Amino acid sequence: MSAHGVPEGMAAGGRAAAWAGPGALAAFFDVDGTTTEHEPAASPAVAAGFARAAAAGVRLGFATGRPPQGVAHLREQLGWPGGGAGGAGGADVVDVVHNGAAVVGRDGAVASWPLPRPAAEALARWCAAEGVYAELYCGRRLFVTDRREAARVSWDEVSGPPDGDSTDLLAGAGRALEVEKVTVNCFEVERTAEAVAVFEGLGLHVERSSAPFFPGVPVLNATAPGVTKGAALRWWSRRTGVPLARVLALGDGLNDLSMLDAAGTGVAMGQAPERVRAGAHLVTRSVEHDGAALVLEHLASGAL
Repeated sequence: MSAHGVPEGMAAGGRAAAWAGPGALAAFFDVDGTTTEHEPAASPAVAAGFARAAAAGVRLGFATGRPPQGVAHLREQLGWPGGGAGGAGGADVVDVVHNGAAVVGRDGAVASWPLPRPAAEALARWCAAEGVYAELYCGRRLFVTDRREAARVSWDEVSGPPDGDSTDLLAGAGRALEVEKVTVNCFEVERTAEAVAVFEGLGLHVERSSAPFFPGVPVLNATAPGVTKGAALRWWSRRTGVPLARVLALGDGLNDLSMLDAAGTGVAMGQAPERVRAGAHLVTRSVEHDGAALVLEHLASGAL
């Protein structure tokens, strides 16, 4: 066990002995299952916690698989500026979006790491030919392989309506766009392993996730090799000079493991799978019990 005591209300994670202790200057929060539960907004307790942590000077941002517009409603709710961050202010405070494939600040994209074009095209063609639903994200623009009704809730809750079909993206002017992330919602669950094999065969990085509005549906995020939330946090640390040892990351899914590993304080949500809790320094309460609010309170008080 680390020499630093576990903050009140929290538990030791699998890497508790490696925790360097409190002193986080910045914190990045996953969205689905962490900042929010089933509703699109943060709970009153979480919103109040963000305000207190920001007032204490902690730099706050999101690290999510969502596109930039997928956190806009949260920024509005929390009163953060348009670029996607709050806290101590400044252009170096950002959101990590597209599962680590892009970083956005107040004035839009700061950096991005798109898929190799041949791999993106091959993946889009395979999904369309095989009837596997896929969303291809180019910054804030969304292209889909089909318009099935089952996917509509994602457009309503996260991305907005599609800007076009994947055939539009692969043809004409669309070829100038760079695909930063491909998300496959495996509505045909039995084809999940097949889809993973195709992605990996194209040399892409694939991470499994989930979405609260698609219960029981595996979600696969494909990005360029080496692109993860953790890699984006490392980039941000180098850019700003804020040591990773002074960064906190909070998440609940397997796609959060890379940032829990990168951050000096990696915190798992209480409902996270055992593998995620084992990869964290600390474990907070579940999203149902406002675990993010507890983390924010401890950030504001200096206990984290």
